Amino acid sequence: MFYTFYQNNSGGHIYENDSVANYLIIEASSLKQAQSLAKGFTESYSDFCPCCGTRWSLDYPDQEDEDVPRTSSGYMNSQGKWVCSSSSWRGKASVIIHYLDGTYKQINYE
Repeated sequence: MFYTFYQNNSGGHIYENDSVANYLIIEASSLKQAQSLAKGFTESYSDFCPCCGTRWSLDYPDQEDEDVPRTSSGYMNSQGKWVCSSSSWRGKASVIIHYLDGTYKQINYE
């Protein structure tokens, strides 16, 4: 299963590198495993802004049983493709997918 975590534009910038992007998608066998992996990837990039709030959306209340965990802007479908679920989404976004085997894939959308 894939879990999607969103990076808030906390402090007016987005971190993008080999570990993190606008959207961090993690393949895991459970929500707890995905959250644990996400914490490892985001730990160095988890600053907090008093006006913007927390940088990462690592909590998934009541979504453990969903077939396709989602964010407000998109989700990873069962074929491994990023799907934009918001008609109001505009601009560019970066996505990094971390697979269980340790490989990753970066995707940029304009």
